[in-house]
Amino acid sequence: METRKPQLLLHPLFIFSLIILLVNDSYWKYEYHNWLTGKLSDFAGLFVLSVFLSAFFYKHRPFLYFAIAVFFIWWKTPLSQPLIDLLNQTFSLKLSRTIDYSDYIAIPVVLAAHFLKPVQIHFSLPKKLAVYFIFVVCLFAFSSTTCLRKFYIEPDLSKRIQYRKDYPTRLSHAAILHRLDSMQLNYKIDSFTMAPLNFYGGSFLIRKRDSLDNNWMIIDPKQQEDTLVYFRINEHPYIAIYNFNAGEETFPQINISVYNDAKETTIRLETIFLTDYQMEEHRYKVSKTQNRFRRLVEKTLIRKLK
Repeated sequence: METRKPQLLLHPLFIFSLIILLVNDSYWKYEYHNWLTGKLSDFAGLFVLSVFLSAFFYKHRPFLYFAIAVFFIWWKTPLSQPLIDLLNQTFSLKLSRTIDYSDYIAIPVVLAAHFLKPVQIHFSLPKKLAVYFIFVVCLFAFSSTTCLRKFYIEPDLSKRIQYRKDYPTRLSHAAILHRLDSMQLNYKIDSFTMAPLNFYGGSFLIRKRDSLDNNWMIIDPKQQEDTLVYFRINEHPYIAIYNFNAGEETFPQINISVYNDAKETTIRLETIFLTDYQMEEHRYKVSKTQNRFRRLVEKTLIRKLK
């Protein structure tokens, strides 16, 4: 039996997955930063890596798939952070990864690589060159997946859970505010969210549009470690409730909205903000914690507003 199957690198499904990985990591993830683009890298990346290694260690595929799955599980935990820090400091790299245990849903795609059969082709010089070219492209794709963009800016929306769940109520908007007052809750009506702005590489420069003044306001995260830049996200009006005690949990902030139409009034649970401890629990038990927090808020807040 052959121990190498380089023809796997010329399989149309493998090439398609490689293109998806490259486009997603270089463009989609930054233009449409959402759940789909995040998971797309995991699915495409695991499939491409599994097929890539299978092409050179075809005889040992079962062990490869097991090793890839174990490595991915470890990589997505805090246990991998010491190695990431060591590599970044030693080789001046920008390795990064997001700890999100929901990414584990992509692991079964590793087994899908097992069913990919090498294409039956007669190797000529152009096809051999194509294999070498794809080999280099794969190395680039794997490295760019774990490296931060040199200039990468995004608001930090991590310590919160978005729900957007609706509940019918017999109370009007004014009556809901009166009920919140009677519960002695600290709240305010707002229409935008402030989120810390994370940016990597370079400095942040600010000046008025069309200004002839060359005196820029400069914010350098390395030199001004005690300075935070915030990003304002404009939204529809909502009610922000602060330091809400929901039984055994206290949430820093809960956002709800009230919608009126001709038939009924609806309360929408928009967002629950989390403490560091609650966020750590949420990372380990994503859906379970999300549902538990929602039920607590329903029991201690939503029911009293219906």
